Amino acid sequence: MIPIPIIGSLIDGVVGLFKKKEERKLEKTKGIIDRIERSDNKVAEWEKIQAEGSKSSWKDEFWTVILAVPLVLCFFPDTVVYIERGFEALDKMPDYYKAWLALAISAAFAVRLKK
Repeated sequence: MIPIPIIGSLIDGVVGLFKKKEERKLEKTKGIIDRIERSDNKVAEWEKIQAEGSKSSWKDEFWTVILAVPLVLCFFPDTVVYIERGFEALDKMPDYYKAWLALAISAAFAVRLKK
């Protein structure tokens, strides 16, 4: 049986790790805000920061693969029926879900709306 003080120490350690992570995240966010505020062209600076952040991101690769799967599978006649059924199911999804999906894919590819 594990003594209670050891469990408490483990919990304190884990909580401490999460706190440190959140503190680093907050400092990074503050640095980004300061960088944007000092910039002459705030939109350009924001886009530059976003581009830098996407270097280590996997979102665009994920969505590229997801979008390519039906394209590739449609060349295999046995899979076409499944692709068609999948798109029919997507068509029946609620509009808010389709909007969220479009937003997620657009964000992954850094597509932004023009004003």
